[in-house]
Amino acid sequence: INELIDYATNKNTTKMKNQWMRCDHTWATLRSQEKCIETLPPTELDQILQVFYAEVKKTNGEDYEPNSLSALQNGIERYLKERNYNFSILRSTEFKTSRSVLEGKARLLREAGKGKRPNKSCSLTGEEEEQLWKCGQFGSESPIAFINTLWWLFTLHFGLRGRQEHHDMKVEDFTFEKDEHATIFLTYAEGITKTRQSGLHDKNRLSIPKMFETKSSSCPMKIFKLYLSKRPLNLRNFGPFYLSPITNPVSNIWFKSSPMGVNTINNIMKNMLKNSPLNNLQKHVTSHSAHKTLVKKLKKNHIPKSDIISITGHRNEAGLDAYDSGDENEQQAISL
Repeated sequence: INELIDYATNKNTTKMKNQWMRCDHTWATLRSQEKCIETLPPTELDQILQVFYAEVKKTNGEDYEPNSLSALQNGIERYLKERNYNFSILRSTEFKTSRSVLEGKARLLREAGKGKRPNKSCSLTGEEEEQLWKCGQFGSESPIAFINTLWWLFTLHFGLRGRQEHHDMKVEDFTFEKDEHATIFLTYAEGITKTRQSGLHDKNRLSIPKMFETKSSSCPMKIFKLYLSKRPLNLRNFGPFYLSPITNPVSNIWFKSSPMGVNTINNIMKNMLKNSPLNNLQKHVTSHSAHKTLVKKLKKNHIPKSDIISITGHRNEAGLDAYDSGDENEQQAISL
């Protein structure tokens, strides 16, 4: 029963809760306040939280971002709730003072320049994407180019995000189909994702994302099929999708039987930029940039938000708010 209860909990939520509780434990040890907080009366716990909120910092001595402080508070709330604590540090009047301390600290940090997200990822322009094709980071000329291209294409066509969703993909998750015009396309059977944790109230996408053949030199279907032909014979129809590349292949088999590690997949974008003319790009580009590029392309082509979320995998339109960094063309029009 306990195993089923644990499995019902969002793994990312549990990870974040444990991270912040370790932070709380470290502070409590330094302050000689090592007590089981779930056993404390609300008055005493509120006083401890006031000092904790005021003093908490990163291990390197820097202040947390204001949004991180909110996540810290939520992590403690989840911890107490799991242990049947009778009060809520987010809502109960007994914790009004500690909430005020945290609110005041967040405001001071924002006035000091925190919370402006200087490291948020940026999308790639069409010209930058074209450079990756021209320099061989995208394409089918090498094992690494295959991996880079398919990672990019799957993010754009199937709205995949994060390293784990890519790492969990299998060859048998893909299906070849034809539309009424006999055009071949590929569908992907999505597994459990960050926004879709399955369970009793699982919400499938309203429409199934598809990747169509274009019959061009960079046709995504052509690259997909060619990649399958370069895999070991016994792994062409099933098994982990991302296989470790052979550095200098001497046969038609370009990939090993072992899957790529999750951290290697996470560094695909980083390594692409490092080995391309974009290595000195004056903007912050991460793995999430591929997802942002997808949203920007769809918005630029005036696709309604209700249709965009069916491709990106967001559960609602509000999830796109973080992608509204402004359109350069619209801002230039205002200036003119």
